[in-house]
Amino acid sequence: GQALGGLNMIWVMILGISILTCCTSVWRAQGLEIGKFRFEIRRKTTKFRYEEHFIPFAVVGCISALAMVLTSVYHKYVHDGKASPEGVVSGLSSQVDHNARPQRNHSMDHMKYLLTQMIVTVHMCINDATNRQGIWISYLSVVAVTVVPGFALMSGYHSPQNPSQLNSRRLARVLMMAVSYYICQSLYILFTEHAFIPMTRATFADTANADVWINSFNPFSKDQILIDKLFGTAFWHLFYLQSLVVWSLLSPFWMQLRYPVTLSIVVSCVASYLKPPIFEDFFDPAKTLEYLPWFVIGLSMRRYGYDKSLKSLAKDKYATKAAIVTVCCYLAWNLALPFSAVDELGIFVWIGRSTRIKARDIQCWYWIGRFGVIFCSLSFLFAIYSMMPSRRTYFSHAAKGALIPYITHFVFVLLLVATGWFYNGPKVKPENTPQLPAWKSLVTFLFSIVTCHFLFGKRARQKDHRKRAKERGKERGKERER
Repeated sequence: GQALGGLNMIWVMILGISILTCCTSVWRAQGLEIGKFRFEIRRKTTKFRYEEHFIPFAVVGCISALAMVLTSVYHKYVHDGKASPEGVVSGLSSQVDHNARPQRNHSMDHMKYLLTQMIVTVHMCINDATNRQGIWISYLSVVAVTVVPGFALMSGYHSPQNPSQLNSRRLARVLMMAVSYYICQSLYILFTEHAFIPMTRATFADTANADVWINSFNPFSKDQILIDKLFGTAFWHLFYLQSLVVWSLLSPFWMQLRYPVTLSIVVSCVASYLKPPIFEDFFDPAKTLEYLPWFVIGLSMRRYGYDKSLKSLAKDKYATKAAIVTVCCYLAWNLALPFSAVDELGIFVWIGRSTRIKARDIQCWYWIGRFGVIFCSLSFLFAIYSMMPSRRTYFSHAAKGALIPYITHFVFVLLLVATGWFYNGPKVKPENTPQLPAWKSLVTFLFSIVTCHFLFGKRARQKDHRKRAKERGKERGKERER
């Protein structure tokens, strides 16, 4: 049974890859017309046209879907029919204590550490000076379906309250997250205005060149006042804190629905058809709706007891081998990717980033590509989880403070830009930026690893210090009793 589950994981990944490739092939074959401004993009035709990648991947997708159905049917009616009734997992039918905090899952902690390292690396290593280098294009497409979806799933799973109740404990947690977001937003605004911009202007003698670099990494315009910046669009990666607040407030009502996971996927697909003005208000709902299915899946894993079944499946030797095959399939597809991870696959991956294009070109089949993203993401995340160690290590201990490196690492990114590290020639436009040499890209990658380890290590050392102090306090208490 575990081997059949691992086999289905491979079929889901191949199906997701096939859907994404076919949808992007059709999207590219329809052609684009770019207007005077960068975002004035219109479709030349909406007729069904496709490139050479469409037919082979459509055949592979049909075969994988058929194989997945046959594997599931065999597992349900043949394999389970031979098993005794006592072999059925009883955890799904038993009542789950919603108020009890789940036992620490060290495999998930290891995965959180890995995902945090991946997001730090992508922010440090991928910018206008490296976005045309093949290895980073492939890496970006891996991160797109892995990092933030994985964070959202784990945030839903580790939610300590009953997901169907809006109690005082949940409200206090939501308030703390909201305050933390505005504090971080204020600090990044001050750092950008009083450190990043002056340092960048001092580094680059050419004012026009400095302005291009500043505008590439500063999400705020010159005309915005402080209040507008504070309550406006989140500073790049801080959107995740915004989304956590909304998810935590929405989950008690959402989990009372009959099919919460299915409805969240439908909402995620429908959100790709919304007009741009909705995504340009003070709140950024695009990313919140985009990653809502993963948060709801994490909540459902705990509420319905699926986590125990998934853990037993993931740690089976056959499932681990299938996980390696799944990861290799996705990495090989990304290395040979004939499309742009940002401009073409981004139509189906990043909802908010591509709304300006979709607003002028809303076609009814875009939701199919969104399903391909979800299939690839869930199978890849499960494969990574299956490959993570189950024992407690330094990395699993440090991962408990994953939000610290996630929030603070962008300071180092801005410092690298301000000191001219990514400068390799005049930058007139972002798309015409001279690319970094290979040795600089390698040094930047190593620096991202060291930076993430340093930010994680500080948290781990504080935890160890508090733990030792607590143990010493217990020992002193026992000596006094004696």
